[in-house]
Amino acid sequence: MKSYYFFKKYLHEFIREPAILLIILFLPAAFIGIYYLAFGGGQNTMAQLLSVSVLNRDSGPHGAALIEALKNATFDGSPALSVEPVRDLQQGETMVKENSAVLLLIIPADFSLKLQQRGTGGTAAFELAGDPSADLFNFARSFVVGIVDTYVKQQIGWHKPPSINIRFVEHTGTLNDFQIAIPGLLIFGILFNIASTSLWVVRESASGMLRRVQISAARSGDLFVGITLMQSLVCLLQVLVALGAALLLGFRPIGSLVLCVYVCFLSGLTATGLGLLLSAFTETTMGATTLSTAALLPMAFLSGAAFPVPAVPLGSLWGFQINLFDFLPATHAVNALTRILVYGDSASQLIYPLVSLLLLSILIYSVGIFFFQKYRLES
Repeated sequence: MKSYYFFKKYLHEFIREPAILLIILFLPAAFIGIYYLAFGGGQNTMAQLLSVSVLNRDSGPHGAALIEALKNATFDGSPALSVEPVRDLQQGETMVKENSAVLLLIIPADFSLKLQQRGTGGTAAFELAGDPSADLFNFARSFVVGIVDTYVKQQIGWHKPPSINIRFVEHTGTLNDFQIAIPGLLIFGILFNIASTSLWVVRESASGMLRRVQISAARSGDLFVGITLMQSLVCLLQVLVALGAALLLGFRPIGSLVLCVYVCFLSGLTATGLGLLLSAFTETTMGATTLSTAALLPMAFLSGAAFPVPAVPLGSLWGFQINLFDFLPATHAVNALTRILVYGDSASQLIYPLVSLLLLSILIYSVGIFFFQKYRLES
């Protein structure tokens, strides 16, 4: 019952400060909105990514026909390329330099003639200009070369059964940077509860609230349960608001939302534990802010919540690969949430990240309670 009193007290304090409440609740959603705008709305089609400029030097009919074939090429039901004819070489190279085109295709002057000769007079030499080290150049090149090859074979009447069967992997055709970033942004926003918990507790200490708890009949466990319930409610509301914003912006989760809430709850528990831990070592809001920032940023950056981090394998345990940053709960949270929301993995496929997240969250929460009680409630 006393735990409910603390929960109710903190809830009323949040409600009395609506500006702070709104900032905390809408922070993950704000990250998602910013990322959405930064990546062109997250709805970049293949053609928007693969813009190709074409210089047609062919005086015959096949140069123009090939350009139409390039324009009509599709991938997953949408145009594969954005094709822009250019008047001369300088214009085409300028487009590549300014990144308005990922490559320049030059159709040779004898293209139609060589097709009419059916290969007896040699082959026409196409040119591709661009940055061969760029991923988009190589991606576009694979489309362009395939389309040109198919067009030529159709014109000369050469047909050969394909020796490779291509199988479409489910849930991969519509992925983009925005879709893949949502899980990390959710965890990033939840991690900011480290600062809110720490600042909140330091303020309670400065107001004399913790002293009153010490001399009252309330147990320290009641205080911790009240704080945890309040922070869990905040975390749940953050997730609901953030997922709602993501859905409005085009995100389509395909996995279990129950598992999603479970992962976010444990991430919130980690943030609460770290907030309690840090508040045990400072008595000022400036100190709480500094320590929270020092804990938040490395965890967000090294876990992959802020941006992708390459795996650094250290070995394996019971068949599971152990990576350098697996000691961070956020690493497992981002991994699990990405596989749940983006790829639709079930709990049975996520044993290692889910169990690791659970154990690390409980450990950090317990350590936070221990030090807070030792240096704040017993001192």
